[in-house]
Amino acid sequence: RHFSQARMNPELLLVESDHDLRNSADFLVIDKIAKAIFRTEGVGRVQAITRPQGTPIEHTSIPFQISMQGTTQKMNEKYQQDMMANMLKQADDMLTTITNMEKMSAITVQMAAVTHSMVGKMKDMTLDIAELRDNISNFDDFFRPMRNYFYWEPHCFNIPGCWALRSIFDTLDGIDVMTDGIEDIIPDMERLDALMPQMVALMPSMIATMKNMRTYMLTMYQTQKGIQDQMSAMQDNSSAMGEAFDAAQNDDSFYLPPETFQNEDFKRGMKNFLSP
Repeated sequence: RHFSQARMNPELLLVESDHDLRNSADFLVIDKIAKAIFRTEGVGRVQAITRPQGTPIEHTSIPFQISMQGTTQKMNEKYQQDMMANMLKQADDMLTTITNMEKMSAITVQMAAVTHSMVGKMKDMTLDIAELRDNISNFDDFFRPMRNYFYWEPHCFNIPGCWALRSIFDTLDGIDVMTDGIEDIIPDMERLDALMPQMVALMPSMIATMKNMRTYMLTMYQTQKGIQDQMSAMQDNSSAMGEAFDAAQNDDSFYLPPETFQNEDFKRGMKNFLSP
């Protein structure tokens, strides 16, 4: 009394084919046959692989599957928004870099000016030291007989006065070494003085390039942000149509995608409705 006549007295219909029906195209034919039988007068329930419970399988309507195509994009929306936020942070970091490069450029200009001034002063100092060396050389030539005595005296080390005067003459000999060292530095300083203006000239172009890169990045951010907002607006209620068809159990647009036939649960169901 609790079951319908169709449930208590079922009839079996066998459909024979000359090829394997386990594919999306042939399942459309099977579902069409099942719907035609269901619409026959006196038939209250039809069970087939496309409707094992007597009603269409959930999520098998074409509108539902079309609605679900945007699901992945909706799931990735938060990730894309985070990536866009990181792009904006990168633009802010580039602005910080540009500011630092502008400060570095100003410092480099000052360094070039200081280097140029220092080279000029070192050249003057070299001339002064050379003149000092010549004067000391004249002094050394005049007192050379006395100097030789300090070097000939075998006990000069033990005589404080002798050793002190000998040390003075040794110091005078160091003037030549110092003069030669400064003269060796001058070419390097002149080279540095020539390189610093070249570095100063490079800085503005580097800063301009960084500014252009930041402008391009901000433009790309705004463009992608606008596209992303439009896509997000298009995805609102994108699944409503599919959910409506699913809830209504509408069988006018049945379709099973090929990947369904790889599902283990569905394979077990096919064993009950399809022969090998």
